Amino acid sequence: MTAVDEQHKPEVEQLPAGWMRTTIDSVVLPVASITERSRPIGIINYIDIGCIDNTRQVITQPQTLTWSKAPSRAQQVVQPGDIVFSTVRTYLKNIALVPVTPEQAIASTGFCILRAGDEATSKFLFYLVLSRGFLEPLGRIQRGTSYPAVRDSDVQEQPIALPPLPEQQRIVAKIEELFSKLDAGVAELKRTQVLLKRYRHSLLHAAVTGELSRGWREAQQGELEDAGELLKRILEERRAKWAASGRKGKYVEPKGPDVTGLPELPQGWVWASVEQLLSGIRTGTGEPPQDMPSEYPILRSSSVRQGQIDYSNARFISSPSPSDKLQENDLLLSRGQKSRVAG
Repeated sequence: MTAVDEQHKPEVEQLPAGWMRTTIDSVVLPVASITERSRPIGIINYIDIGCIDNTRQVITQPQTLTWSKAPSRAQQVVQPGDIVFSTVRTYLKNIALVPVTPEQAIASTGFCILRAGDEATSKFLFYLVLSRGFLEPLGRIQRGTSYPAVRDSDVQEQPIALPPLPEQQRIVAKIEELFSKLDAGVAELKRTQVLLKRYRHSLLHAAVTGELSRGWREAQQGELEDAGELLKRILEERRAKWAASGRKGKYVEPKGPDVTGLPELPQGWVWASVEQLLSGIRTGTGEPPQDMPSEYPILRSSSVRQGQIDYSNARFISSPSPSDKLQENDLLLSRGQKSRVAG
């Protein structure tokens, strides 16, 4: 292992006692390759980029193939504990440790294989190459546009700070302890989210069935407007608004609901249809949105999620009709997943 010449390095933060600056290639061992011409007869477990779960950094379901069916990129002979580091789009973190496999594991040439030598532990290197400090410099030197990648030598020449072996082991143990606690916290958060979702549904059910406001109604008994009278007033105001608009034709009274089989309501409540309670129902605009900013952002169906509006990916239209313009307190219901039509 060779240390980096400090005289030719820019000003860097001082390392803890016992640590040293070096490069990846100084702490890894060479990996054997098998060319198409030298392939033996037998079965392999082939690892390509598609086998990497880059959210958990693990290899899932390597392909079991005979050598004769293996792709030409199946060349690198790997063993348990090796690190497969995808050199394509390094920011995607297609990085994992090779597990024990039933057959000889062979990795694609799309990986740089890192096999820890005597000066480093495999897990320490694994966590190190997953770090932002290691990946960001590689991201800046990727070559190509449609298929940005680095060379194996780019990975191997990356400078690293290397602690003594005992400290590497302590660092790995601490990382895994904290990750275990983090995983437990995530699991608890997911469980809580499920419970909150159930509570939300229960709360809404209690609200629309009158159970939530039972005590309040009892306290206000005799002072509340009957819902039947309220609905009558809403319909009268709706009719008057239509007449004042100067529209031609005959006013169509909104249909009430079919109450056959519906449950009994609390005293003072009445069944009504959505149409009776709204001044109008209309579809969104069919004008295709554009990326060029204008005065009129458009809300697509993908912008409406779980009772909230997401403006983060807003697109625009140039000249909406008056009926397309939204007003405060308008209710948006997404009719589907058509991303080019307003919801």
